[in-house]
Amino acid sequence: MEAHFIFARFNRFYCDIKPAQPYIIKLAIDSHIMKNDYQGLMNLGIVYFLLILVSSVSTYFQNNTLQFTGQYVIYDFRQAIFQHFAKMEMSFYRAKPDW
Repeated sequence: MEAHFIFARFNRFYCDIKPAQPYIIKLAIDSHIMKNDYQGLMNLGIVYFLLILVSSVSTYFQNNTLQFTGQYVIYDFRQAIFQHFAKMEMSFYRAKPDW
């Protein structure tokens, strides 16, 4: 249950920071490039890089969680089918030799 909570937090954080990237580019162009403020541009570049880094880590955890969940669903489904076939009588298998 803890993994799902962490996944939800990363997903929420990812959705919150994704729109910030174009806004930082807007700030860089309007506020710093037009005014030749290269120190401010460097600071925005660092913030932009950190946002991309956090976004990448968040995407990594999101992908791993979804893959784990999908594999667990398939495993659970196969276990249920196997349990069902294991409980069936042998006469069922003798009546259907093509299986």
